Amino acid sequence: MELYRMKIILAFILLLFFWGTPLDAINESTPLKPPDTRSPQSTMRVFMDSMQRAYRKSLRLGFKNEKVYVDLNRATQCFDLSEIAPNVVQDVGDETALLLKEIFDRIELPPFAEIPDVSTVESQGLIQWTVPDTAIKVIMIEKGPRQGEFLFSSGTVAGVREYYRQVRHLPYKSGASVDAYEDYIYGPGPMIPQHWIRMLPDWMKLGVADQALWQWIGLTLNLLIAGTLIVLVFRWTRHKPADTDRSEAEPTVSRWSWRRLAFPIFWMLLVLMTDHFVDEQINITGNVLKVVKISLRVVLFIASGWAIIVIGNGIAEFIITSKHAFAISIDANLVRLITRLVTLVLLFVLLWNTSDYLGMSFTAVFASAGIVGLGVALAARETLANFFGGISIFL
Repeated sequence: MELYRMKIILAFILLLFFWGTPLDAINESTPLKPPDTRSPQSTMRVFMDSMQRAYRKSLRLGFKNEKVYVDLNRATQCFDLSEIAPNVVQDVGDETALLLKEIFDRIELPPFAEIPDVSTVESQGLIQWTVPDTAIKVIMIEKGPRQGEFLFSSGTVAGVREYYRQVRHLPYKSGASVDAYEDYIYGPGPMIPQHWIRMLPDWMKLGVADQALWQWIGLTLNLLIAGTLIVLVFRWTRHKPADTDRSEAEPTVSRWSWRRLAFPIFWMLLVLMTDHFVDEQINITGNVLKVVKISLRVVLFIASGWAIIVIGNGIAEFIITSKHAFAISIDANLVRLITRLVTLVLLFVLLWNTSDYLGMSFTAVFASAGIVGLGVALAARETLANFFGGISIFL
């Protein structure tokens, strides 16, 4: 009996040892070491170990804690996310990791010893491995910065949500990360106390399109408040104070005011704050988050373009007034022409960067535009020659 008790105590001590800091420190001692993805076996091992550590930490700290993100981000490095737009790549990676872990916690997986390792890959020239009885694939990346690594394929990333729907009715296996995905998508960020959400009635926690009802209400209120503030600031910046002391015959010193720049700057800051609050605090996820983030980035692009135009006009007016040139002089018009051309170039660069950030390639569009432009140039050579000749005379 005493020996039996000693075994129980020893097992309990070992459980505490492996449950606590020493296991977590395995990864934290070398945080910059890239995960071993040289074979399907090593990729599966890295993913499962990282997700287990993330789940254990989340039980104490919640999924939005930075210590949990260390392991969650390590798990997302096992995915091919090259086809995901940069503005949502982090969110898609985190959700894919949690969904895939939910799937693996419900289906039978082969032992690690039966998954191809480095020696098998080298001897057989293996380039992909499929989880038995599924469409989940680990493939060798053939090009790009992660060439030669075995990662869960982009097709797996795209279909993981559907795979989860097909197996969510199955019971958890022993040692599973129970309800990890639901805790992640229905829980708030660090700025919203957890006990506030627990105090809500049950109907507020019902899931609609992978979002809790309280999250839908929070998203709606957040967007309404942001829209109202934008309208109020716009009206304030467009209001022109009365200026009855100035004579009508007196020439205008400058038509530009700092109030015009305040609106797009405030607009940009408000969009960034809304993006952060919706993503990190209300914790909107899935396709809803993609739509919201893309919409907010488009609005941010408009606000940035507005700011560029206002700044360009301000620089032109500053140069004109500093040279004591009147608004109707040819020098003033020349300054305005140059600044507007520079503004158009900056807007083009902004459009290009925004399209890349949203995952939309404008290369083919601009190539087609170049072909069309060449056709127009050949068809209207004399008109274009007269136009540029006029600009030369103007200069």
